[in-house]
Amino acid sequence: MSDEILYKVVIIREDLPGADKLLADLKESFDLAKGAYATELSLLTQKKADYYRITTNGIPGTFCLAFDDKHNVLGFIMLEYDERTRTIWTSHVYVRPEVRCRGVYRLMMQRVKKFATDTKTARIFSIVHVRNKDSLKAHRRVGFRREWIGYEIEMEDNDAKS
Repeated sequence: MSDEILYKVVIIREDLPGADKLLADLKESFDLAKGAYATELSLLTQKKADYYRITTNGIPGTFCLAFDDKHNVLGFIMLEYDERTRTIWTSHVYVRPEVRCRGVYRLMMQRVKKFATDTKTARIFSIVHVRNKDSLKAHRRVGFRREWIGYEIEMEDNDAKS
């Protein structure tokens, strides 16, 4: 028996023609993957899972999706494009545990890099939680290097202290 997994990697924006059919086919599996992502980060960071729930609030989301022929989502990357700085921001990066270390993230990032080249993007920037050591390693393996240090103020906590 082979360890090889067969899957497709696409970049899809929710409001573009054809997206509705594919997203409808993937909906159940994509929702499960997004939920697993939120739960995993919640356990890692000790914050509520709702903090990591992916919602687009009516704004069309753009995703790089890896899925198999049975429409099981194996991984995803949420993409946002900042036209002013010609930067693609990757966030909400997830690969299902059972297919990690098998090239899914690498192939998704190859697709994102091609998209960046095709759209004349100047840079790809990613956000990774400081406690997510596995994700930090995976990002380095596909070519990201640490350039910035980010900080956060949680407004709920700020209001409670006032």
